[in-house]
Amino acid sequence: MSDNRTVVDRLAIADLVHGYAQGVDRNDGPAVAALFTDDGVLAVRSKVGEPEPDTVRRGRREIADTISAMDYRATCHVVASHTAVVDGDRATGETRCIAHHVLGPPGNDTDRVWYIRYVDTFRRTPEGWRIATRDLWLEITANGPLTTI
Repeated sequence: MSDNRTVVDRLAIADLVHGYAQGVDRNDGPAVAALFTDDGVLAVRSKVGEPEPDTVRRGRREIADTISAMDYRATCHVVASHTAVVDGDRATGETRCIAHHVLGPPGNDTDRVWYIRYVDTFRRTPEGWRIATRDLWLEITANGPLTTI
């Protein structure tokens, strides 16, 4: 059974997870980077089945620059599930996400859909809970035309 502090901690960590998705969708690199520890790491495997990341960003500046440089016209990250296990001032978690990425010229839009598994570590800091490491694992990808009604 969880005590009240654990519940509060888990809610704060869930806010980080959702804040990350919202910040990426707004293409707000500084807001996303602020969710990480000063020495935070974002590791991305952008090919299905890749054991090693093809991109690793360290520290808030690199993370902010990477998010701000995304060239998608729009994204929509939907958090499908999230778990966190708190152990004092540290926690681990896993989040499943479906992310839509709009590419191509207007009128000839493509929807690149990523089915993502994030494996995270979190640390309690003087600023509150922050992401220490976020490992993005691309599990499924699909591309198709995007139509509007």
